[in-house]
Amino acid sequence: MNRHLRTKKANPFASAMAMLNFYINRAGIHLPVSQREILENAKTELRKLYDRSSGLQ
Repeated sequence: MNRHLRTKKANPFASAMAMLNFYINRAGIHLPVSQREILENAKTELRKLYDRSSGLQ
């Protein structure tokens, strides 16, 4: 069981991107444009940080 607790189910990039996408999708049309731009910029910065050129990897 201890070995199971140490294993990661997803890498940090995927986890962070999933949280951002969840927040964007959960808010839907109620998310203000300014907040959506901030979150989209955060996704861009995350891709740069993890050296990912697009969201298709």
